Amino acid sequence: MPEIPLDINDSSSDKEVIKARMTKLTRTNWVQWSCQFENYLISKGMDDLLDPPTEDVKNTTKFKKRNGGALTLLWSSVSTEFEGVLLNNKTSFYNCWVGLGNCCGKNSVVVICQTLHKIVNLRYEPGSSLEKHVDEFHKIHASYLSISGDSSISMNLSSSMAAAFFLQSLDNDKELSSLCQTLYDIKPFNLNTITDRVSIEHSRRQTTFDQALMFDKNKQAESSKSKVKNQAEGSRKKKGPKDKRKGKNNAQETGRNTNQEQDTKKRIDRIEQLLEKLQSATTLTSLNAASDSKELNHPPESDSEAFIFDEVNAMIGKNRQRLIYLNSGAGRTVVNDLTLLENPTPVLKHINTFLNPVKVTHQGTLVFKGVKLYPVYYVPDGPVNLLSVSQIVDHGMKLVSKSNMFLIKYDNRIIDTFHQQGNLFASRLTMTSNSVYSLPTSNLDWHLVLGHPSDSYIRFLLKECKIKGNFTPSSDCPVCQQAKIKNRPHSQTLPCANAPFSKIHMDTLQINPPTRKGDKYVLVLIDDYSRFNRIYLMSEKGQAEGHIKSFLMEIKNKLDITPAYLHTD
Repeated sequence: MPEIPLDINDSSSDKEVIKARMTKLTRTNWVQWSCQFENYLISKGMDDLLDPPTEDVKNTTKFKKRNGGALTLLWSSVSTEFEGVLLNNKTSFYNCWVGLGNCCGKNSVVVICQTLHKIVNLRYEPGSSLEKHVDEFHKIHASYLSISGDSSISMNLSSSMAAAFFLQSLDNDKELSSLCQTLYDIKPFNLNTITDRVSIEHSRRQTTFDQALMFDKNKQAESSKSKVKNQAEGSRKKKGPKDKRKGKNNAQETGRNTNQEQDTKKRIDRIEQLLEKLQSATTLTSLNAASDSKELNHPPESDSEAFIFDEVNAMIGKNRQRLIYLNSGAGRTVVNDLTLLENPTPVLKHINTFLNPVKVTHQGTLVFKGVKLYPVYYVPDGPVNLLSVSQIVDHGMKLVSKSNMFLIKYDNRIIDTFHQQGNLFASRLTMTSNSVYSLPTSNLDWHLVLGHPSDSYIRFLLKECKIKGNFTPSSDCPVCQQAKIKNRPHSQTLPCANAPFSKIHMDTLQINPPTRKGDKYVLVLIDDYSRFNRIYLMSEKGQAEGHIKSFLMEIKNKLDITPAYLHTD
């Protein structure tokens, strides 16, 4: 990059010359370079050189000096491929400026269409950074505005249209569908407002992922500490029985205790080293250089409900999320939580790792993003969950490498994304612990549990299910007695209209969700005699008065009838 003196008008050597760096002009960076050059000319008060000079101004000494200084700056700021343009216009800075812009595609229909094509076809890759996608779209949009601003062909791209193209670029991520639908109704609808809301969504996702990662690390640390503590307590319990023989030397007893403490300390240090090596050796080997953790697009944790009808008859099911790491060296997927597996069966085997064999107690089926993997091993002492690359390929899935991430595809759709975390690639794994019910007690009242059904249905249920239980008859239930009281019908009928539009029924209904125009209410007007109806959409209830007056005026003008009754609820 050339060093450009900021004060080209002053040739005095007494003043200090301040220098700045500017990227040289090429055929692909006209937008960035022209912005830097224009800002520099504005800072020196020479922005008038960007406009065509008049004949009177050309002959002045001041203009010649400024024009020559700007031309000198141009020669040091462009690459050698533009020397022909500068030589052909060596006496006029304005002509050189226009010629350089034309060479770089400014006001060119082909270049403008290519840039517009980039805007329309830009797509967000699910799992990648939303912030980078926003920056990329802004960069392309700024280039389009710069090269099409002075074009003789009208190809203006408004901010609202750019916002629509930006929302279209997010169609690949299904988790952003609800957010995009909401952003279509935002006011004012422009590019800056839309991208600001998407940036907020990026910050929310990053915060959620950081919290989940911190929770997982804390749990692993607590698990390691508890294992070390249990090992230390076990080693203390294995100490030999005290020698109660008389005449034993106290010095020998003290020396033996000291040796045992040293051995215990060595064992604890050895266990800590093994845990650290096991955590790094059994996980995925480094696929790329270390980088910052990336965001994961997953919904927050949510609790489901379960009906409790006895003292401890049910457990509330929860959706818990864990990290699972991609492993290219393992032949089978392993997990350290038994609740992740479906239909687990006991098995006793060992898996060889880089350090020592790992004990497997169960095997079962793991539902990974809707695809069932079998067999999957349960390793109680495993520090992390590992997903075998060879096993997912055998089950019809594909592994696609992107920048700092791996995509898992199944049936030509992306089902999961593994982002780089240090030297590993991790994703979120959601497991659901279903509600587990105990057997009902003998004194359970089935009439209350089943919601007050008839006695015949309860008898049929107990007989078919072979359940021994009691229930309260409907005749003895106070709730059933009050609910099944029959009221006599009202004998008096409302008078009916004997002429059209003599009696009008009206009511206001609320609709949800509102329409695209913001209408939330519906005003319904019905003639009692002919059942002729009219419907009005309203954004506020206060608009009903104007619609009613308009309807009555229409009847008056067309039929010369004034309704005698207006019936409302």
